[in-house]
Amino acid sequence: MQNRSATNPINMLLTHPGFLYPKDIEQICQPVKSLGIEYFSHVMIDENGQFSAIGTCPQYAELYLKKKYYNFDFHRSPQHQDQRYIIWDNIPRDPKLNEMHEDLKNFSLGHGFTISYQDLKSCQHYYHFAATLGNESINNSYLRNLDSLKMFILYFNEKINTNYELKKSHDIKIIMNKNDKNNFHDENENKISLPINRIYFSYDVYLTLREFQCLHWLSKGKTIEEISLILSISARTMKIHISNMKNKLRCKSLFQLGLAYQAWKEINMKNPVFSLL
Repeated sequence: MQNRSATNPINMLLTHPGFLYPKDIEQICQPVKSLGIEYFSHVMIDENGQFSAIGTCPQYAELYLKKKYYNFDFHRSPQHQDQRYIIWDNIPRDPKLNEMHEDLKNFSLGHGFTISYQDLKSCQHYYHFAATLGNESINNSYLRNLDSLKMFILYFNEKINTNYELKKSHDIKIIMNKNDKNNFHDENENKISLPINRIYFSYDVYLTLREFQCLHWLSKGKTIEEISLILSISARTMKIHISNMKNKLRCKSLFQLGLAYQAWKEINMKNPVFSLL
């Protein structure tokens, strides 16, 4: 392998830990089998748009790589939230994605569920779970056992990152085709667009949309100068917004503002305002 940062998919079949140590990965994933989960994989898209992955079922992984499904999978869909949950059965798909899911069915797997989030290095992570085809009740099980699935992800990450050989999976990456368009129907298709001018934190406490945008970027660690450039406002205006937010939310520091934002966000993760940021 000449370049570990952008390897050829076929070369990956010869060098990837997922193909060299499948029993080790199966052993790590044993805990979720008690929930009826027969397949698990972790996909990471780094800040440069490069794809890496590791999981169970190397036979399906081989087919996935050879057909370059990573260029069409739903990780190409734009992310509007730092974390979200995706039930595969509910996703509208084009013919290419249908082909991918038909291939998954050939391994008697289906009814997938994904937990995704973006880490502090701007890498997007996707943790995929799937069950035996026909086990439609698993969709409810995913939601009932969400805390257990999150705990398993922490366990899986620890096991992979403390295993010298398995950890190499993070270093074997593929450059995805930037010309491929998102293969999912627009999530806003056939939905009404409503103007939102105020974001309510309680029935009588609200921020203006601009103040909320400032708070969002502050929570991302952006400086006043950086946010001023992002929102095309002056640093003086930005400071006024911060002062107003502190008064409205009864906060004395930026740290307290951040706590107020996170508390609001946990309750309103599916609020359409996130598409406005």
